[in-house]
Amino acid sequence: DKDILETLRYPRLNFYSDNSKNYLPTSKEYSGEFPVDNWWKMSYSRLASKNHVIKDYPKPDEIADAFDKFVFEQFPKGAKAGNILHTILEKIDFTTNDDGNWDIEIDSALNFYRVKGNLESLKSNIKLWLEHILNTNILMPDGVTLKLSEVKHEDRINELEFDFNMNEFDAISVANVVGETEVRINTELFKIKGVMNGKMDLFFRHNGKYYILDWKSNFLGFTLDDYQKANVEEAMTDSNY
Repeated sequence: DKDILETLRYPRLNFYSDNSKNYLPTSKEYSGEFPVDNWWKMSYSRLASKNHVIKDYPKPDEIADAFDKFVFEQFPKGAKAGNILHTILEKIDFTTNDDGNWDIEIDSALNFYRVKGNLESLKSNIKLWLEHILNTNILMPDGVTLKLSEVKHEDRINELEFDFNMNEFDAISVANVVGETEVRINTELFKIKGVMNGKMDLFFRHNGKYYILDWKSNFLGFTLDDYQKANVEEAMTDSNY
């Protein structure tokens, strides 16, 4: 069980050396057929149909709570917000900040993304935000409840990349089968085949089980009520995730 994460984290490579012989590199001949024009290294983002929906979220006259004001009003919006949070969560230790690793990674992310303003206030609020994220009870489909703060650093892999073979299929036929209620397919691709490539934001182990987590930071409004389950599900569908 423990070897699974280690194998994924550090793929085993075998190198053989025989100093008694001198080896000269030689080229190999390829006798197969080269991929045809419809061979792709695909990603879900390329396969999915784009849907740019711009929504207007009514803003309250005043946000009384200082932390809510930071999250919903003062923190950057859009892809920049996601990149900042994603970068920090990828690098910090979920279980503790005793060694100051949160401060280091927050500083690094804010500097990398050139965030301006009251940085001390910003860093303080981000740390409070991290505490909320990591100590929130997550109810899994099997009834298990967990907190990310319980996941040790050695029990997680960030940005776990994967590839799998993709036999030829007709994108239009797939789109007709799934319809638009679940996922929207880019029908401009026609027939395609090749390799599907992707990355898991977080692959982790907890109490003998393995989980995949995808970070999302979509802005859905200025109040906590805007982030109820129904609104989150609607946003995921609208964004074609």
